[in-house]
Amino acid sequence: MHTSISFYIDWSYPFLLRDKRFTSLENRRIGVYIIWNIIDNKINYIYVGKGYVGGRLKANRDRPEIFKHNPVYATWAKTPYIMLDPISGIERYLIDTLRPVVNKNTPRANPIEVNLPCYLTL
Repeated sequence: MHTSISFYIDWSYPFLLRDKRFTSLENRRIGVYIIWNIIDNKINYIYVGKGYVGGRLKANRDRPEIFKHNPVYATWAKTPYIMLDPISGIERYLIDTLRPVVNKNTPRANPIEVNLPCYLTL
């Protein structure tokens, strides 16, 4: 996949999605997130999203199609303060690269390459 723009983003430490500590994320933070798990030493990518991270992760806590993959972890990154369309490009790159099982729609934006968390290797 060829992309013309790339960004370095600082990923958070992973945490259990059902862990109440993640609710301290400020809903003002716009970014991208990855929901994933590890089974038999294999990383499974479940869902990739974007938006106000705190609120989006809270909403995903109630989705049975995500929690049938228990235990479920999440990591997120604050994206550069740019318009939402480029953030859609970052989301597109992550979906195209990781192929999460729950995502049904891919943003129509051009992919914008970002680094992946060092603990999530392909």
